[in-house]
Parts: sequence; structure tokens; C-alpha cells
Amino acid sequence: MPMHELNGLQLIRLHFKVEFGNSGTVSHDWGNTLRGGFGHALRDISCALRRDNCGDCILGRDCAYGYLFETPIQASDAVMRKYTNAPHPFVIEPPASRRSFASEEEGTSFAFVLIGRAHKYLPHVLLAINRLGELGLGRDRVTYQVSTVTSDSGEVLYDRAAGRHVRPATPEFFSLDPGKHGVKKFSLIFESPLRLQNEGRILERPNIFDIVSALRRRAFLLNCFHGEGDGTQLSGAFLDAATEVVTNNSSFFWSEATRRSTRQQREIPLGGVLGRLDCEGDFGVLHPLLKIGDYVHVGKNATFGLGRMRTEEGDTT
Repeated sequence: MPMHELNGLQLIRLHFKVEFGNSGTVSHDWGNTLRGGFGHALRDISCALRRDNCGDCILGRDCAYGYLFETPIQASDAVMRKYTNAPHPFVIEPPASRRSFASEEEGTSFAFVLIGRAHKYLPHVLLAINRLGELGLGRDRVTYQVSTVTSDSGEVLYDRAAGRHVRPATPEFFSLDPGKHGVKKFSLIFESPLRLQNEGRILERPNIFDIVSALRRRAFLLNCFHGEGDGTQLSGAFLDAATEVVTNNSSFFWSEATRRSTRQQREIPLGGVLGRLDCEGDFGVLHPLLKIGDYVHVGKNATFGLGRMRTEEGDTT
């Protein structure tokens, strides 16, 4: 059966290894710094007309910057007509180390997840990341060079030492349908602040239903705008299974964070919760959705790298 006839989403995680060209302070918030710098660099290499507003540009979704950052809502997109823009089809996963200082003798690694049709812009993404390295990061303008880009499968997409050749990315296909029934223990670990909202407030003790519900909606919207979704909501079996899950342990703590908005000239709160849920239930049904969550994250500000989750399977019960 052709891929476009299946109910699923194409995803690819790109691992960037970079080498710093000088030492200096970058940021305490790598996710925000990378996202902001990447956006500026991508627009710099992509924009042919040099307009301030992308809204009336004739290139629209055919422009890498327009598609990744300002995805327009088409007249046929009935699902989200009340919104100005679609959800961004990428997620930045900052370096694991939270050190704000970069040393010339060292390097670091970070990842980009491209969602759905965004993978066709891999060359633009790489050019923009290289351009950002030339411009520099943070107040000290720390420069870097990209040494390698690899996928989760180990596929080498770029190797500076071997020449500046970009190989086509091969995304993985992830089903959006419930899996086969199978009760077992499993854990959800949140490695960056999770910002799930209810009635305007960030949930400090989210439960499995909160997480599955938010992830189901995010996957649905991403599939509608960047996959082959036709507006049909994802199966309610995900919610049914989440309702029956037993939580054996819920351990969360608040992590305060802010980002500096250059446009608004103020600090914007980005606090959320870190921690884990240890559960027992129909993991088989939930597994496809949770696997997608490991890539696309969940909750507010996922594009910055927030809401990063990791699923661990336990024993069958």
C-alpha cells in the first residue's frame, strides 16, 4: 500500500555535531537561542523578495522560511481557520549540557526533528545552520562549524571532512493508529519543562490522560498540515486506553525558565514541570502515539525543545 494511503506521519531526527571557532558565553537557554538564530539565518538564505511581511508573498509554502516558520492557512484548511498559522513542522532539541559557556577547544551536539513534508527542506536547514555558525551565537557571537549531520538510524547526511555533500534524508513512517492490545508497565520521562495548560494555568501534576490527550491533538494537527491528514480526528481508543491506565508513581517538580523576546523587549515565562510517570495499562494501544511524542514533544513551546519526553517499556503484566 502506498505510504500516502496509510494513516501516519513521516519524521526524521537530524543530529548536528558542531565545533566552536571561539570561546564565549552563548545562553542559558540554548533552545530559544538556536530557534531564534536559525529563523534569522533561514530567512537570510531563503528570502528572495526581502519583504518585512511574509503574509502576502507569492512563494508561500514553496519558500523554506515561509513553510517552516510562517506556514499559511489555506482556504481549504477548515480544521484551523480560526488560527493565523499552522503548527511549526520542526522541533529543536538543544544540547544535553546546560552550560552557557562554549570553549573553543570543544564542541557540542544538538538535534532537529523535521515533521512531515518539512524533510524536503533539509538542504535549506543545513545551509541555515551553517550560516548561523558564521554569524555566531549569543552575546559573544560564538562561531561554529558543522562537522557531521546524521539521522537516528546512523545514516550520514553530511560530513564536512568528506566534502560538502548533502544526502537526501530518509524519514521514518510512524503510524497514527492504535496498536494491538498489550498490558504492561511503562514510564514517561520528561527531560525538558512540560507546559500543559488547563484554564490558562500550567499543570503542575499532569496525569496520563492529560498527556495523551494533548499529544493526540498535537499529532492530529501536525498530520493535517504537514502530513496526509484529511481532518479526521485520531482514534478515540487512545483516550479510552489512557482512562484505564493505573499510575503507580507520579513525580514532578517545577523548573523555572524564561526567554528574552527581542520583539516584545521583555522576559517571557517558560516554566514547566520535569519528572516522570510510572504506569501500568494498555501500552500496546498507546505505543504508536507515545513513540511519536518522543519525536514531536508535547505541550506549549515544543518547537523550542520544551516538553521533551522519553518512553520506557517495562514488564508485561
